[in-house]
Parts: sequence; C-alpha cells; structure tokens
Amino acid sequence: MLLRHQLHTTLPVASLIAILSTSCGPTYSSMPAEEPSESHTGPKRKKPSLDMHSEIGALDEAKVRSTFERLWNGPMTTCQKRGDIMVSGRITIRIRVNHAGEVKWAFLKETNLGDRAVEKCILDSVRGASWPTPEGGEDGIAEQILSFADHSPRPPTDWPPNKTRNTIAKASNDLTNCRANIAGPFVATAIINKDGSVASVGIQQPDETADDATDCITDVIRTLTFPKTGSWPAKVSFDVP
Repeated sequence: MLLRHQLHTTLPVASLIAILSTSCGPTYSSMPAEEPSESHTGPKRKKPSLDMHSEIGALDEAKVRSTFERLWNGPMTTCQKRGDIMVSGRITIRIRVNHAGEVKWAFLKETNLGDRAVEKCILDSVRGASWPTPEGGEDGIAEQILSFADHSPRPPTDWPPNKTRNTIAKASNDLTNCRANIAGPFVATAIINKDGSVASVGIQQPDETADDATDCITDVIRTLTFPKTGSWPAKVSFDVP
C-alpha cells in the first residue's frame, strides 16, 4: 500500500528508512566439560548447559517497519495536523524496546519540524504502540527516519543560523541552566513570525536522558524575540549553547 509520504527507495511520497540494531554481544552457551572414563567414575553425567542472553538483541526489521508505517499513516499524521501549517521536515526516532514489546524510551535523535508539541505527540504514539520482541537479548534498539510533507501554500523563508546569534547569546545563561549536566548537542528549529516572535520551536536532543532539559530549552526559546522576518515567517535551525 502506498504511503502518503515518500519512503526511501520504494515509495514516492515520504522518506522511511529502518536501521535496526544487531546483537551487541554474543549469546553464550556452555560446552559440556570433558568427562572421565566409565572405568573410574561409572556412567557419564552431562553437565547442564548455560544459555545466556546479551543485553541488546535484534528486532525483526519487517515488523518494525510495519509498525512505523501504521503509526506514520495514522496518529503521527494527526500530530502534524495539530501543529502550525508550516510544521514539516524530517525526524530520526530512536527507541528501545523491552522483551514484552513495550518502549522503554524514545527520543528524537534528529528533527527539524519546528514544533515541540508535535514532536512530543509523535513520541507518545511510538510509546503507546506494541512492538516486536527482541531476539537474543533483553532489549532491542531501532532507529527510523520519517519525513513530513509541507502542507503550507507557501513555505517559510529559510534563515541562516547567524540571524539568531545575538538573541540566543542574551539567553545563554538560561539555556545553559536548562542543560544541567546533560552533555551532547541540542539543536533548535524555530518558526519565527513576521514580528520576530516565536510561533513554535522544536528541539533535537542528544539522548534519552534529556527530555526535561529539552522541555526547559523549548520554554526559554518561546519567550525570545528575534529580528523581524519581513513579509513572511521564517524557519531557522541553530545550535543551543
């Protein structure tokens, strides 16, 4: 069935690539110990085998793809429609699934949608779904790239990052406090109204521990006023200090 968005290499309307983890450690099975001859010890006795699983196993690629396609064509599309008409772009979702098929964590490793509310809605749909169980390990990890089409009759103007430099510099202390002890890059994508106010902002975070820091950074950037954009709103991505 064709998706409304193009799938990489196969479908014409959105981009979807599954990158599944393979086993990050071997599965061990003990070998029976060499046994003495019957003449000295009597009948042979087999030593019980030991079967150990690694922490991370492999997820079935086809089943993961099918689950993402179902979410993409349903609740994720609804999430996008709830946001501003100019919200569009590409995300990379990284998830960890336990042996019950439940999501232990999910975050956006990459995103330029420009709306944290839409991004959180998408993540909630992922967390609420049932996933294939990992083989050869307790948990499985998957990454998925998804594209969301631009539905605006006229897309926002692309701004270079240096347009935000002075405004972000003034808020650097607050943004640094949001980070707390979270290392790694945060990248913000904001849609700026014509008067310089922030219509919406989304955040790319470094790992699964950074949800609170991401929400804090979002709240700070929403209060900022950037230079006026002219006759049409602008969209800009920039590193968060």
